Amino acid sequence: IPNTTYSSSVSMVELTGVASRVVGVALGIIFLFLALIPKFLALVLAIPAPVVGAFIMVLIAMLFMLGMKIVVQSGIDYRNGLICGISFWIGSGLQSGAIYPDFVSSIAAGTFENGMVGGGLVAILLTLVSEFAFKTRKRMVVDLEINSLPEINSFVQKISKTHSWSDDFTIQVEGAAEEALLILCNQAESAEEKGLLQLMIKAESEQAVLEFIAADSKENLQDRIALVGSDFSGPDLEREVSLRMLKHLTTSVQHERYHGTDIITLEVKKSTSNRHGSI
Repeated sequence: IPNTTYSSSVSMVELTGVASRVVGVALGIIFLFLALIPKFLALVLAIPAPVVGAFIMVLIAMLFMLGMKIVVQSGIDYRNGLICGISFWIGSGLQSGAIYPDFVSSIAAGTFENGMVGGGLVAILLTLVSEFAFKTRKRMVVDLEINSLPEINSFVQKISKTHSWSDDFTIQVEGAAEEALLILCNQAESAEEKGLLQLMIKAESEQAVLEFIAADSKENLQDRIALVGSDFSGPDLEREVSLRMLKHLTTSVQHERYHGTDIITLEVKKSTSNRHGSI
């Protein structure tokens, strides 16, 4: 969203696989020195326009596909489709000057002429409006320990009554939440202090999305599930059972880490014969 961030940066990270701050700082220092060398600038300006155009086209294509990948992973329903569609076209209109160009250029020194800024803000506002309008997300905070399981089950049962889930689907959601809690607790055993676990459930009539936010853990759950089937023994056997159960009960598992915070998202659908179709 900040205007100082270029949209092509996302594509460069995807292309190079490098997102380290240290690398960014090092490149920044190198470019500062190169800016003092006139011949380097002349070399850059000598690059043919078709070459630069092809490079930019590849970056924009990668940015578009990365955005579509995120949208597809989140699930395309009428709500997400509406938010993405409106945000995309408003961003495109602002970038091309098709939406009140004189008025937009006079706001915040033309900041909103950037399609990433305008489209991103529209997406955020539409998401907030939809969250308050439909109120499909419920959340709770408990201690990151196995004793919190009864509270989590009670929370799931309360949501089940609100959305008229069947008993089988309620048990399926409870099982997925239990296995995720067990895995997080096992990973947090080495910590000196027990942290907190935030559970957020987005519920619908035939599916539920569970999002666990917990403190630092050392392993990526998504990668571990992808390796299910390898030989395990001893202390790893219990964890392997939990991973297999989680794989069976869910249709998708996503595990992301941000500055030591783990965000695990489980998607559970009713009556899925081939569960865990994507990771």
